[in-house]
Amino acid sequence: AALRAAPTAATAHRRKHAPGPHRWLMVPLTAAALALSLASSACAACTVLSVHDGDTLTADCPDGRLPVRLRDIDAPELTQPYSRRATRSLESLCVGHTARLLDRGFDRYGRTLARVQCAGVDASEEQVRRGYAWVFLRYTNDPRLVALESEARHSRRGLWRQRDPVAPWDFRREHRQLKP
Repeated sequence: AALRAAPTAATAHRRKHAPGPHRWLMVPLTAAALALSLASSACAACTVLSVHDGDTLTADCPDGRLPVRLRDIDAPELTQPYSRRATRSLESLCVGHTARLLDRGFDRYGRTLARVQCAGVDASEEQVRRGYAWVFLRYTNDPRLVALESEARHSRRGLWRQRDPVAPWDFRREHRQLKP
């Protein structure tokens, strides 16, 4: 039998810290745990405290108190016709109810951007169905929302009762140009 030299400190260190098969197993397990954590926080139960306008609310969530912008829709600006009705509609849907925030992200103002389900009802879909919001086609092409808007227009619900409703993005652009 051949004699082996006693392991040096460097050799022992390399063996101890070498990636063995059990270490590589930890990478997918850690990634899976992280994905589950993110998914559960994305669907965390929140309570809606207040509504700012027809597409923005404040929710008390496990992450803290969050300003939330409804994803995929755009409701009338505060000085536009039907703004108060859109705000009251969202209040009736969500304030005091448990809400789930889905498909979370952030907008350029730092607000949480999410599809919100209040008491099991998708708030974006309901605002569009009631005729109190436009589908924000610049950011989505959700066929269900597009169909709901078309139906609301055809039925002349909410803001679609107006002769020529002005989309919020056009309203904002016009008012930006008026400022000196």
